[in-house]
Amino acid sequence: MGCFVSRNNRIEIVVSVAAATSTSRIRDIPLSHEQKCILREFWQLIEPIKSVIGKKVFGRLFESNPRIQDIFPAFKSLKLEAVINSRSLYLHVRRVMTALENAIFSLNDAEVFIEYLMNLGERHKAWPVRLEHFDMIEEALIWTLKDSFPTKCTDYVAETWRELFRFISATMMRGLRRANTGK
Repeated sequence: MGCFVSRNNRIEIVVSVAAATSTSRIRDIPLSHEQKCILREFWQLIEPIKSVIGKKVFGRLFESNPRIQDIFPAFKSLKLEAVINSRSLYLHVRRVMTALENAIFSLNDAEVFIEYLMNLGERHKAWPVRLEHFDMIEEALIWTLKDSFPTKCTDYVAETWRELFRFISATMMRGLRRANTGK
């Protein structure tokens, strides 16, 4: 049994030549073939409404963890409703959902995707990002998926999304450390 979605959808991630030639200690995304298929198939539910899902994730994040809102300069001291309706959030949601989409369609191309995440982590150097912030986003993501797709987001599906998100978070943090230390 193959994964139909994985054969028909592919997003290429453009990475600079210099970045693509660097080596990475991690060579594979730690998910089984079954988990990768589940993520690709579940993404088909998310994709048509990914902006709505992304806004809901960040709404939940800021509602559950109001202090994290201040990490985002554009959202500092704004009421939650103003943040939710802001163009800045819309643009950030687009970037985050694109990163998730890249993750889904790059599950079998780990080397390029890892470098993409490392670079994404490096670009977060300007902000006081910590691993605990990613943990909060993970919780908001899982809550949103369960709330938006109550019959489809089983415990196993949610755990699979957690595993992918933890991989994304850890790799981005490695990129952030690389930016801060030059290693």
